[in-house]
Amino acid sequence: MSAAVIAVKGWCPGALQPMPSGDGLIVRIRPFCGALSLDQASSLADLAGRLGNGHIDLTRRANLQLRGLTEADLPALHERLRELDLIDADAEIEATRNLMVGPLAGLDEETVDIRPVAQAISQQLVSDPRVRLLSPKFGLLVDGGGPLSIAGERADIALLALDETTVALGIDSAEGTCWLGVAPIGSAPSIAMAAIHGFLDAAAGRSRMRTLPLHEVVIAIQNGVCREPLSPGPRASRPHMIKSGRDAPGPEEHEERFNQ
Repeated sequence: MSAAVIAVKGWCPGALQPMPSGDGLIVRIRPFCGALSLDQASSLADLAGRLGNGHIDLTRRANLQLRGLTEADLPALHERLRELDLIDADAEIEATRNLMVGPLAGLDEETVDIRPVAQAISQQLVSDPRVRLLSPKFGLLVDGGGPLSIAGERADIALLALDETTVALGIDSAEGTCWLGVAPIGSAPSIAMAAIHGFLDAAAGRSRMRTLPLHEVVIAIQNGVCREPLSPGPRASRPHMIKSGRDAPGPEEHEERFNQ
């Protein structure tokens, strides 16, 4: 393994900060609120073939990676991405705008259209300078509670719509997602940002939510959301764990867990 490969291990690439690989530069595109228009999707396919080697990767966080680019290709790529509204103002903002959105957002199958919540959180991630202190691997998810729920995917902070008026807040732990409580869905963006600030207050140099003692994070977040208090309510009487990956429960199990 070369020194160059070792140097980039664990690096999260972006459009403004590509990552070298064996087949050229990898450029990661982060769709805003987890969706692409037909024009954006078609244009990315064109860019992959015209500037890259034609390969497009889909990442676990639902981002797209174009491969095989060179440094000389980047100005043309960035110009087209700006035209498509698929690029951030700078690399620091790009690195912290890690937000997964349920794949059925906005469709009838969802409990609620979660896109306005995702849009508001995305805007606050961009505008809050303290967010830039987060690790590029720190991520959030918002889920509309539909049949293709992503609530079991690993994210440092998770928001799950329970109905049209209520959202649950979860944080990542060593055992899986720990659901802390519920709040009005209109408070979801401020709750998410308060959870980020609570994590930063307790982080002491650590990069991910699951690396902190759970009780410390819970206290910090509860202190941070005092203006937008969480309620245990009948659906979240105590924290519950949802394991990530293949062990995650199906959408039909979420209601049962919150009603225990």
